[in-house]
Amino acid sequence: MSGGGLVSTFIRHPNAANLLMVLMILFGAFSIARINTQFFPTIDRPTISIGVAWSGASAEDVETNILSLIEPAVRYISGVERMSSTAAEGSGTVRLEFEDGTDMTQALTDVETAVNTVTNLPEDAEQPTVARSVFFDVVAKLAVFGDADETVKRAWAKRIRDDLIDRGIDKIEFTGLRDAEIRVEVPEIELRRLGMTIADVSTAIAANSRDLPSGTVEGAVERQLRTLADAQGARKLAEVEVRSFASGEKVLLGDIARITDGFDADDTRGLAGGSPAIELDIRRAPTADTLETASILSAYVDEIGPQLPPGIEIATYEVASDALSERIWLLVKNGLGGLLVVVAILFLFLNARIAFWVAAGIPVAMLATIGFMYVSGQTINMMSLFSLIMMLGIIVDDAIVVGEHTATRLEMGDAPQEAAENGVSMMFTPVMAAMTTTLAAFAPILLIGDTIGQMMVALPMVVIAVLVASLIECFLVLPGHLANSLDGRKAPGWSWWRQFLIALVLTVFLSSLSGRLAIDLALGSGDGGLRALAGDFAGLPAALRMVLVVAVSLTLATCIEWALLALRRRNSSSAAGSPAGVGDSRFRRAFDRGFDRFRDGPFQRLVQLAWTWRYVTLSIALAMVMVLAIGLARSGRVEFVFFPSPEAENITGTLVFNAGLPEATALEAIAAHERALRQADAALSDGGPSSIRAVFTSFGASSRSGSATARIQVQLSTSEQRDVRTADIVTAWGEAAPDIAGVSRFAISQARGGPPGRDIEVRLQGDRVSALKSAAADIVALLAGMSGISGVDDNLPWGKPELVMELTPHGAALGFSIAEVGRQIRNAFDGAIPFRFPRGADEVTVRLVQAPASPGTQALRDFELRSPAGAFVPLSEVVDMTERQGFSAIQRRDGQSTISVTGDIDTAVTTTGAVVEQLTRSGALDLIAARHDVSYTFGGRSEEQENAFADLRLGVVVALSVIYIILAWVFASYWRPVAVLLIIPFGIVGAIFGHWLLGYQLTILSFIGL
Repeated sequence: MSGGGLVSTFIRHPNAANLLMVLMILFGAFSIARINTQFFPTIDRPTISIGVAWSGASAEDVETNILSLIEPAVRYISGVERMSSTAAEGSGTVRLEFEDGTDMTQALTDVETAVNTVTNLPEDAEQPTVARSVFFDVVAKLAVFGDADETVKRAWAKRIRDDLIDRGIDKIEFTGLRDAEIRVEVPEIELRRLGMTIADVSTAIAANSRDLPSGTVEGAVERQLRTLADAQGARKLAEVEVRSFASGEKVLLGDIARITDGFDADDTRGLAGGSPAIELDIRRAPTADTLETASILSAYVDEIGPQLPPGIEIATYEVASDALSERIWLLVKNGLGGLLVVVAILFLFLNARIAFWVAAGIPVAMLATIGFMYVSGQTINMMSLFSLIMMLGIIVDDAIVVGEHTATRLEMGDAPQEAAENGVSMMFTPVMAAMTTTLAAFAPILLIGDTIGQMMVALPMVVIAVLVASLIECFLVLPGHLANSLDGRKAPGWSWWRQFLIALVLTVFLSSLSGRLAIDLALGSGDGGLRALAGDFAGLPAALRMVLVVAVSLTLATCIEWALLALRRRNSSSAAGSPAGVGDSRFRRAFDRGFDRFRDGPFQRLVQLAWTWRYVTLSIALAMVMVLAIGLARSGRVEFVFFPSPEAENITGTLVFNAGLPEATALEAIAAHERALRQADAALSDGGPSSIRAVFTSFGASSRSGSATARIQVQLSTSEQRDVRTADIVTAWGEAAPDIAGVSRFAISQARGGPPGRDIEVRLQGDRVSALKSAAADIVALLAGMSGISGVDDNLPWGKPELVMELTPHGAALGFSIAEVGRQIRNAFDGAIPFRFPRGADEVTVRLVQAPASPGTQALRDFELRSPAGAFVPLSEVVDMTERQGFSAIQRRDGQSTISVTGDIDTAVTTTGAVVEQLTRSGALDLIAARHDVSYTFGGRSEEQENAFADLRLGVVVALSVIYIILAWVFASYWRPVAVLLIIPFGIVGAIFGHWLLGYQLTILSFIGL
């Protein structure tokens, strides 16, 4: 290759290698300041949602009259992979998940067209809404609470939202911000006196409360005519005329109704610090950075705090950047520690000059890797950092073989430039083979679909970026540096160019450290002194920060160059007798002699002994595979967890109340369970710091659990800051929770990172919802009795008691239909909506209801319907009523009613795989399914694991085939690649033994690391 070529050009050109290195550094510096940071890769399934509101309808009515009509129309649209639905009280939702790569614009059009063909929805149901789901990740939560009036809190919550949106936050959603509502209650006696129904009064209000066009009038200027019927507000609404008589008497709404200007009583409410609260979910778009978003929020909270009036407080919690900064900082520290070990080993085994340039290439290649990650759309997250640290050895290995072979050629008498060219030429094929086999080994990950595939796609993408950067560094940059540094004819002297390069690398590194990591530290990671220092530094002007960074970099670069110069001058005295004048220290010569003696002595004799007794050696090796690999894994001594999850730092306690429980009793039950949480925490802390950082409770409507629920959300300290495990807190809270009349169930769940889905999920499907509920109850009892499982619950909660009505022959003779009966009852008790109007940024709903004359269900039994002939008839004469327990939310999957029983697993006690195996082997689920005539499958992370391994099986076969072909090409042999591939099982033995020795569980990341 000495005659020409790209490599030769970079070796012989005096500046090419350095200029390319500078470009790689600048490329990385540009990218590291712009690449997004987040905890896990973005998980964004292509999904379209269809929503239909039907006020007052039960979940079963929604399932029968809405979902069963929409599902067949959209199920078989091209590209639909999975369909799931939820029928809740008053609304229904259908979610369509599409295959990856589907044209979602066309899919949205197809869904809208299909929904428009459904024309037989209930008349009172609102028009279906179709929308594509857009991913927005929760970055933090902010609570607005205090003793101030709800109107004041709402105003401040909306001001905070608007301010944060203006400062760059992508999206904010509210919890506990109730809709404004004017409630109009008309007594039944007044309706009877006027001969009207709620529907009649609603029509009258609507007719007198809208601005109506009245045409135009011609003239010098054409003018639009409008009639203004301004009934916006409780006072003006009271002046609306609802009926007039021939005598001239006019009946105003205020004469017959009680009008209250307030908020929707059925909306979710929030509680924080013992007072009503509004929660703001701070969200980011996929293109936004988690740390920057959290920094915006932190700065705003510090600014707005002093401006808050008395009775208003704010607090942030569940800030994702806290855990993210600590995890990333931990990985970076571990990576830097590993890098120091690598550099130490390089200087131990290699010539000092070769070791220096090999080590110098590591940060250069890493910076270039981040640049390639940025342009390919990747982010800095836990998975990509794991891949970067794992690939550190690849960068070093490539550079070592090129550098070592260059030194070998130099010792054989080649000139420095020819030695570098020959070293690259001889190592090009082996290095390329190693890189392509590495790429082939990671390629199967690209075949994994669903959620786990989106999480793990970062691994092969980072591998590609590392391999490209490593190729550039070891074939273009490193040879040029080696050719110059190994030239013994050059007298040792001060190198301003090297000092500049060292200063440039340090400036880039320290700039990123003082920028992004200073923000990380200021947001919460690291020790207190470091956080304070980082916060002070981050508060300095940008120009001053850069001056300080450059000054520190130049100082450090000068010290490093001085040390290198002293080392070169000391070694130059021994260079005369070495090839090309490359000298080594006395330590180097002594170490090399000792290493050679070990290699040519004990090690060589061990190899000869193994070859002489090769069949015994093979038997021992196979025994190790059988005993260590298969034995340890199959016996459960080394457990397998599909995806490792960090210790949960958020837990949720769900209270399910009996229908009709008074609000005051429900609030007291919430307070009692919060006190139990504090007591459990105090007992576990044993006088130490509390493990609880924040508590927020939502109480009211929920599409999943119905209106009679409360969710106590608890944020714990990070696992590094507490000695108490989350599982112990969950257990202690459950034991301390009081038994309160009216609370039917209390379950505690943990929110873990990683793929969505619970640790254990048994999914039941069947035709009868009641049978599914009975089967679920049996499975809940089964799982609750197994050790290591907590938070067992199902997603088919009981709802309010229902009165099922059937039209009597007498009612049919009077001209009633069941639809008309339902409409009149719904208008009277759930309310009719005459109109909505804007009030500032709010939309106010006017809700008209009939004031009940009797308490509870007796009001319904005393209710009178107006017949088509205009006469009022008691409801009991029109329909027969039977009472039964209803459900507040019904889940469906692919057109069939579904219920999932879920739970959390304490991995210190058992694993998902062990629980699934135990359930399958015992046959208990088969018996339950047969007894209730339902079918079951395992979902959650067990389903993700099964699907991922199914995808990987084909990928592994393809990868091994590609690796074999590459090795067969390199070795020009069919059998030598087989010998190389046989090493893989022994690598697995070492990995499993290492996991057992260190007490770690095997995960899918463990296998990828192999």
